[in-house]
Amino acid sequence: MDGRKTAFYAYPGAPTEIAQTIRAAIAGFNAASTTHNLQGWERNDISGIPLTEPIFLKISAGDFLAADVT
Repeated sequence: MDGRKTAFYAYPGAPTEIAQTIRAAIAGFNAASTTHNLQGWERNDISGIPLTEPIFLKISAGDFLAADVT
């Protein structure tokens, strides 16, 4: 990475309005932050790999976890 601390942000994919809002917030945060980088779960949706495996790895490797559990 670029020296910034990493974090994993978990959030629901539906309703789409919530997911779109959180994706936009992550993008805005990453553009403005010089100290942290947030990654959402959708970046880990890679064909052929179980979705949970890269998510658990990102959670373990990250400096912190943020989650919307509504």
